[in-house]
Amino acid sequence: VSAVSFAPFVWTPPEPRPTQLWTHAADGTLTTDGGRTCLGWANATASSGAFVAPCDAALPHQVWNFTSDGHLVSLGHDAGGVALDWTSRVGADGGHSVYMHELSSSLPHQQWSFTGKTLSSSGGAGLCLDSMATAVVPLSAAPLSLRRHR
Repeated sequence: VSAVSFAPFVWTPPEPRPTQLWTHAADGTLTTDGGRTCLGWANATASSGAFVAPCDAALPHQVWNFTSDGHLVSLGHDAGGVALDWTSRVGADGGHSVYMHELSSSLPHQQWSFTGKTLSSSGGAGLCLDSMATAVVPLSAAPLSLRRHR
């Protein structure tokens, strides 16, 4: 007769990468690199893509607010009725595209939580916003993605 024993299972979630650690500054901007580049978007028409660009709090599309129901909205003059959203389709790089879309309480991809410095999608099962800003990406419009911690 063989005995079976079980060892305790200990799992430590991976640490987020620096491009996944966001700061919501007092001026309303969101940045991962100490205020050099910030989360922004172009306009509220046809699902405008979100991106990181040089920080300028005078640009209303770089000033963000978390609503009481978990939406992340910009204070841009044409931002009425749109929120940060993401697509469930996985891109070639393993991430999910992030964009502005008509605000809806029924879309779980628009629900965000800011825990510590990680900006996660409540409807994303562990996905968090990743600026992917590296030295090889032009700072004028570096892409954004939603991806798992590594």
